[in-house]
Amino acid sequence: MNARASELRALPWSGPDGRRCYAQEGTGWLSAFADEVESQQLTMGHTILERTAEIVSNGATETELAFLVARLTEALRDALAVAECRGERLLVADASNPADGDHGPRWTPPANAFG
Repeated sequence: MNARASELRALPWSGPDGRRCYAQEGTGWLSAFADEVESQQLTMGHTILERTAEIVSNGATETELAFLVARLTEALRDALAVAECRGERLLVADASNPADGDHGPRWTPPANAFG
């Protein structure tokens, strides 16, 4: 990773063209806002998961199941974006502190696991 990439933080949202957005690491209000968005995305995922369990246990209709699949897909997409953003920051922190030693190989998700 080059010096410029280590100064950038991936944000938990995409631009209008669908590409990942970045900001300079440590940018006060933008980093704080990104942290809040990540927190809200994870909270929403927990809420959707709890609600899904309730609906399914009460015998969901086909329409309800289709709705749940769409919401769970969105929540999983958000959670993966948060994990990737945070993972990139951990890699930068590890790279900048070689005294921590080698923690072994890191898992890299496949480029397209479903197709």
